[in-house]
Amino acid sequence: MGRVVSPARASWQAPAGATLGFALAFAVVLFALPDRERPAGAPLPTHDLGTRGEYSAPLLVSPTSVTAVEAAEPVAAPGVRDDPTGETGSGERQQPSPLLGVLLWGTVTLPDGSPAPDAGVWTQDTGGDRLWVRTDARGRYTKGPLPPGLRRVVAGAMHYHDAEVELVLVAGQELLRQDFVLRPKQRVIVRVLTSSGEPTLEAVGSLGRYKAVPVATREDPGDTFTGIVGSLNNLFGIGSFWGWGQAGIPNMGDGMIGIVTLHEDGPAWMSFVVSHQVLAKQRIDPTTEEVTFVLDPEDFLALRCSARGRVVDAETGEPLAGAVHLGEHGFPMGRGHEVGADGLFSIEDSNPGELYLIVTAPERARVVRRVTLTPGEILEVGDVPLHAAVTLSGSVRRDTGEPLEAVVSCGRLDPSTGEVRWPPNVSYRSGPDGTFTIGKLEPAVYLVRCPGLRARPPQSSDPSMMSLPQRIDATSGAVEGLELVLYPTTVITLVADGVTDPWPVATARDTAGLAVRKVYPGRWGAETPLHLLPGSYTLEIEREGVLLEQRRLEVGEAPQRLELTFD
Repeated sequence: MGRVVSPARASWQAPAGATLGFALAFAVVLFALPDRERPAGAPLPTHDLGTRGEYSAPLLVSPTSVTAVEAAEPVAAPGVRDDPTGETGSGERQQPSPLLGVLLWGTVTLPDGSPAPDAGVWTQDTGGDRLWVRTDARGRYTKGPLPPGLRRVVAGAMHYHDAEVELVLVAGQELLRQDFVLRPKQRVIVRVLTSSGEPTLEAVGSLGRYKAVPVATREDPGDTFTGIVGSLNNLFGIGSFWGWGQAGIPNMGDGMIGIVTLHEDGPAWMSFVVSHQVLAKQRIDPTTEEVTFVLDPEDFLALRCSARGRVVDAETGEPLAGAVHLGEHGFPMGRGHEVGADGLFSIEDSNPGELYLIVTAPERARVVRRVTLTPGEILEVGDVPLHAAVTLSGSVRRDTGEPLEAVVSCGRLDPSTGEVRWPPNVSYRSGPDGTFTIGKLEPAVYLVRCPGLRARPPQSSDPSMMSLPQRIDATSGAVEGLELVLYPTTVITLVADGVTDPWPVATARDTAGLAVRKVYPGRWGAETPLHLLPGSYTLEIEREGVLLEQRRLEVGEAPQRLELTFD
């Protein structure tokens, strides 16, 4: 769950009267929410309001539903007289409770009025962190208190379109109701059968072996689709695939392999992609519920290819024993293919496509090459020279001097062009004492930097602090004593509504032309945080390799919002 941020950490120490006032206000909210299934006298369900102690008593206000931003009318709490003079029933003056922000509440339902299953409601704070809360079994949620100001709030659930709204939270308006209705996404059952009507996968094996997945796209993808990277459940084109047995999807037999959920309404194309090759495709419309692809095992086997070569010492040319990996990741997966004393290797029965060839040997620098294998081809790689490995070591600290656990990136710099080649999917970590070591590098010039603090998945780093890049000359051997200093970053929120695949790329370049940060506006929501250190940058917006916009960006300590438009 995303963390809930409160402007006042010490509010749990508020006087007892203020605490009682908040409890009464919250009770008003709960009783006003739809609760058709709760029998008379049954206890109210518990709502997750975050960490105890992050709330103080708001003024009592009416939970009347609002569709636009408006202040709710005050009402009297049970046992307290509605007296504009501020006098309580005992004649004592009631002190106003401290104002911390607006408590947002409401329901998330489906078009038929039933609660949305496992729905979440979220927004972002000024630091780019997602503030997230899950609805209860009846679709009810409470969120906050949130500070006054403009706020985009989104509700969503698996297999449903997100619903979002912009609210202006007003100081003094401590309760605000916002309901959401989620519209179901189109879901298409996918079957793969042989020409004789038998399930194809029973003969060829798992989808993962062939990197096979059904993909929905807005336009005809042609003969190839190269956007498949990582898990087959990732978003490809305008849809996500879930195999039967995942996310509670039952096996409906007759060659069913799973369901594709479209994140955008049709019409569209549904293709069956195997190792980036489009083997079959069909046109679908918004009413399509099922597609069947006819493919035989021979169609899969015809795509298999091989790679051959030899591993040698870069200085002497003598063969080396080691290991070779061939795959879509830029780092070794498993043990790889062993290379004997003769240095020869042959990788058979591989997937085609854009792949990484990774060669390793004891005490040698790792070599990573990008290769392209075409269906049915035997790729002759030739000799792969390996150099003696060098290491880079140093420490990471905060600008105030304390050591930090952080992510460390190392890219190879071409001094003649200024281009930096960052190894794909590879990063390093500093320990609790801030020290780090980067090994198995070739003698070369490198750029080393910290893109953020160490963090748990799904993101590898927290970019709230970053370092400036350092140029390191390791052409003559190991380099020790590096010192990377992290400074607080500023959040630039890129706002892109209605963006569709192919996704645009926003790259921030510093005054030296170095690509400091790269994000994908609109891909995972209308708002995309871009974390940068204060300074001058050039923001480049590209789509499919075409530069759409280029603008100067001056970053200080105050957060900014940039509206992006795409035709």
